[in-house]
Amino acid sequence: MAQEIETAVVDQEITPILGNITQFNKKHGWGKLEVEGKIISFSIPSNILRTIKPKLIDSMKSDVVFLQTYQVKDRSGEVVRLIAVGILPTPAA
Repeated sequence: MAQEIETAVVDQEITPILGNITQFNKKHGWGKLEVEGKIISFSIPSNILRTIKPKLIDSMKSDVVFLQTYQVKDRSGEVVRLIAVGILPTPAA
């Protein structure tokens, strides 16, 4: 696992992702997001957790949340986790 962390790369651009939050730890800011049938872990940086947490918890009432994220990718370019930094209004269908 330590080797995986050493080789992971964080994208420099924010990527909006639409998904369903299936789990969220209010105290530590870690959660799981279901995107197109795949579960991806996400974290919220501690310095913004307090400001985002109320809106995120409210957004969980819906099946779809639009998160602003930085993608963390492994050596092959596959997304291994997300860093959530904001919440956007959910686009109309």
